[in-house]
Amino acid sequence: MDHSELQFLDACKKKLLPIKDYCRAEVGIVTAANDYFIVDKTIIRDTALNRLAKPILQKGSYMPPTLSLSKADFLKIVDDGNPAFFLAFENKKESSFPASVKQYLKKGESLKINDRYKCQLRENWYFVPSVWISEGFFTKRSNVFPRMVVNEANVIVTDAFYRIRMKEGYKIKELEGRYYGGSVLELTPNEYKNLSIPYKKNVSIASLNKLDKLLKSATNIREILEFTDEIILKDTFKLTKSEILKLREIYIKLVRRRLKKLKLKF
Repeated sequence: MDHSELQFLDACKKKLLPIKDYCRAEVGIVTAANDYFIVDKTIIRDTALNRLAKPILQKGSYMPPTLSLSKADFLKIVDDGNPAFFLAFENKKESSFPASVKQYLKKGESLKINDRYKCQLRENWYFVPSVWISEGFFTKRSNVFPRMVVNEANVIVTDAFYRIRMKEGYKIKELEGRYYGGSVLELTPNEYKNLSIPYKKNVSIASLNKLDKLLKSATNIREILEFTDEIILKDTFKLTKSEILKLREIYIKLVRRRLKKLKLKF
């Protein structure tokens, strides 16, 4: 970007607040061994393991293109055979578990999961801390654009996501997911918390439904931006048509520079 483009982005940024002003955000759970702690439906057929299982979203690639992850969306992830159940072992002695759970823990020890650094820091290596359900989540890594999703399925998420809890007075469905950069493939916690994101009160159900429909139909990103820019940038933040087009050009330039080998249609 040239100097004038950087100045323009700085001016746009001054009209917005960082996401940390609207919500509290924390990285998802760190298991230290996803392949061991997160299993598919065939593993939890055992009654004892089933009692430990909690629904979880492990990867952004498992998500359908939608504004909200519904229970039906999650069931589709499960039915597709993806690992979607987190084994939430209690923080108690191994000797107190049922035989089948002990057997599974022995399997972990044979794989030396218990010797991994993060597991060694725990009182019991198999007890994963900070397991809670968030209102929504934001993809840590992104391709063309990041995604913010409402957690209607009430699933746990891994550290592939940032968990979102809205502050008092703010609603998650009014937090408009939009990023003006594009040059960052993975956002660190500090980068994410300082990400400038618009907040628009009283977003209509019709607008949300239309955006959801556009996402689900795999619509070209230009069409999605034309719809959201009208609501967010023009109506709410009073940017002119020429300013919106300039912002779009900068976004496209940065994404294309980052994804050199990918032919993008805008």
